[in-house]
Amino acid sequence: MSQVSILYAAAVLVVWMTARVSSSRPFRLWIYLAASWLFYFSLDARFPLLVLSSVFNYYYGRLIRRQPRVGLLWAGALVNVALLGVFKYLPAFQALFPDSPFWQHVRQIALPLGLSFWTFQALSYLFDQYRGDETRPSLGEFCLYMGFAPTVMSGPICRVGDLVPQFRAPFA
Repeated sequence: MSQVSILYAAAVLVVWMTARVSSSRPFRLWIYLAASWLFYFSLDARFPLLVLSSVFNYYYGRLIRRQPRVGLLWAGALVNVALLGVFKYLPAFQALFPDSPFWQHVRQIALPLGLSFWTFQALSYLFDQYRGDETRPSLGEFCLYMGFAPTVMSGPICRVGDLVPQFRAPFA
């Protein structure tokens, strides 16, 4: 077992013990969120982009809930897919203009770890809001839904109505 694996295992144990002794649900939520974000940030420094994506999708989902129009839904879907497309496909266009100085900078752009997962998780939320899902997460619950480390690393794409009630349940 490597030193990094031991460090991650120790961190998981500390988070679990801290959450276990806390009787405050909001405190547990923030512990899980901080741990998930720290874990993710330790793997990929482009993490702030994904936090901004989460905040955008939370507020955009609230807008869709208030005004459930198909045009708003597709605009939100387009923003999410465009973000994924820029990181995934822009470097491929370098072959068309190999001598352009613009592409010197594009080569440095890499796909943020988990961006595809975050995109489809966000789309799931937007579609649920359009359909009138009764789960109304707080911003903290939504950010944890988007960045919950166990699902980001191994899946599956979850529905907000399946995961958020588990965050709200008392620790058993």
